[in-house]
Amino acid sequence: MAKGDVITLNFETFVDSDTQVKVTRLTPTDVICHRNYFYQKCFTQDGKKLLFAGDFDGNRNYYLLNLETQQAVQLTEGKGDNTFGGFIST
Repeated sequence: MAKGDVITLNFETFVDSDTQVKVTRLTPTDVICHRNYFYQKCFTQDGKKLLFAGDFDGNRNYYLLNLETQQAVQLTEGKGDNTFGGFIST
């Protein structure tokens, strides 16, 4: 995959059997995906997009996920990206 490629994700919504809380899984279960470290800004100012790292092609890259369209745009390409090191600046 390359920078600028778009991946369409299918969010999965279910009710947790222990808590009865509605949960939405944003990424596929067969792909390793991480959000940024808890103190790093990973949502855009308007709250409509989320920055995350995903291993869709054997390399950990950053993606910007549009939470309304369920589409993620690849932002980096290749090896060596730090899973928890991305920031969104305003």
